[in-house]
Amino acid sequence: MWSKEKGILLSVVHHTDKLCIANIYTLGQGFCAYSFFLPKSTKGNAKNTLLMPLSLIDFESDTSGAGLARMRGACFLSPYSDIPFNPHKSSIALFLSEILTTALRSEKNADNALFGFLMDSLLWFDSSLEFSNFHLYLSVRLADFLGISPDVSTFRDGYALDVTSGSYLPQNPDSELCRLSWLFASLQRSSLENMQSIAMSGAERSALLNMLCSYYSVHIPSFPHLKSIEILHLLYN
Repeated sequence: MWSKEKGILLSVVHHTDKLCIANIYTLGQGFCAYSFFLPKSTKGNAKNTLLMPLSLIDFESDTSGAGLARMRGACFLSPYSDIPFNPHKSSIALFLSEILTTALRSEKNADNALFGFLMDSLLWFDSSLEFSNFHLYLSVRLADFLGISPDVSTFRDGYALDVTSGSYLPQNPDSELCRLSWLFASLQRSSLENMQSIAMSGAERSALLNMLCSYYSVHIPSFPHLKSIEILHLLYN
């Protein structure tokens, strides 16, 4: 049975020349993988822009069958004006597509708060002129919704994040790890409106990104090495 659905398209895998599998975080059902056929017409080629990572889409969903769910009639829920045309934003979107696809795969139930957070954050990202901290902010705050966030109440000056326990522990206050942990805790306490005020160098963004990926790899089973992370390292170094 077909029903209306809203979703954030996380990634697409081309199964054959015509058949694709789309991983979508939906408003109604959480993470879901859908099969769909690529349109053949010229108008259909225009619709293929819907397949870019992190597109916000309306579509019809059928999850009643025994096999893979199906989708049809996809259209933009809110089209982006800058992400597809801005190389820096497109690179960040590719990274976020990878981390969200992996992190949300087990989220099979609807979570209106998480969906709203992601949608609002992505629309802010599309319209913002200052976004150098955005990928770090979203990755840090995502952990809150997944229930794996470090306990920020344990943070003190001179403490460092222990990625295994998810707590901040005493450390040599002059160490680089303390500085990165301060940045991590600052992002945990930040919002879209003020996260850009957290000053950090390009090298610190790259190091913090590595820390984030290490943290996720400990707390999410089979978390992979993200291929797009190298692109971000080039952007910020």
